[in-house]
Amino acid sequence: MRPRTAALALIAALSLHAPRSEAALGDVWRSVPANLPADSLAAVLRQMESRGNRGVDAAGPAFALGQFHFARGEYAQAAAAFSRAASRSGGSERGEVRYWAGLTHLALAQPSAAREAFEEASRSALPRRSLARLGVAQALEAEGRTPMALDELRKLLAGDAGEAGPAALAAYASLTERAKRPDDARQARARLLREYPASVEAARLAAVPLVAARPATSRTGGVIVQIGAFSELARANALAESARRAGFGSASVDQRPAGPGRTALYVVRLGGYADLEEARVALDKAERALGVSGQVVAR
Repeated sequence: MRPRTAALALIAALSLHAPRSEAALGDVWRSVPANLPADSLAAVLRQMESRGNRGVDAAGPAFALGQFHFARGEYAQAAAAFSRAASRSGGSERGEVRYWAGLTHLALAQPSAAREAFEEASRSALPRRSLARLGVAQALEAEGRTPMALDELRKLLAGDAGEAGPAALAAYASLTERAKRPDDARQARARLLREYPASVEAARLAAVPLVAARPATSRTGGVIVQIGAFSELARANALAESARRAGFGSASVDQRPAGPGRTALYVVRLGGYADLEEARVALDKAERALGVSGQVVAR
């Protein structure tokens, strides 16, 4: 790629991540020579920041430099640049900077710092509020505070989730599944497909490969492990596929016939295994690898 094209492509990529915060970003990029190679951008932005000294004129270059490092995966440098930009800005501009700082701290596996940044962004950068609240939920989950993360997502989805809606629904479905609340997970996935059919999250859900449900076969061994039972074939198929990716090649979906007035169940099974001990070992591995709760069943 030619230097000019590389530089402009990077600027365009940065712009797609977020709306420009007032004058902070636009004025900076307009000052960058159009033919500047991408690898030279950092030095130019640092010079612009230095010329601004410690005043507000330095906030824009520091912010742009943070976005530059973030796009390149240089998260420690991005965090330092966003910190300088935040110290030199206020109001909605500071909120925008703090939102990006939250993203950076998540990438650095610093959930407490991320949550603090997202909380501030949700109060001061109003266009960012829904995405910032989603960030708060993600940080809470990373801290191991799943009930609080679920509550944050629930409140977000109860109102206007805006552009955070698809990711929030996908996260809510995942967390409720892990919390053994399958009905809530099912409703969240259904809402995701209904309200955001063109989203990346809906495409991922729809792309889960389907395998045909089949009755139990004469697999070797008299003991099986059951790791899920669903009323929807797609959900059973998704878990079976996850199990196969995790190394459980025997994972299958078996249909349990429905009685009068009852819904058929699709059961995800592993095995069979030669004895109870072998099955229990497989169950322990599956629960740790897949985040499920299962049981050993003798045929």
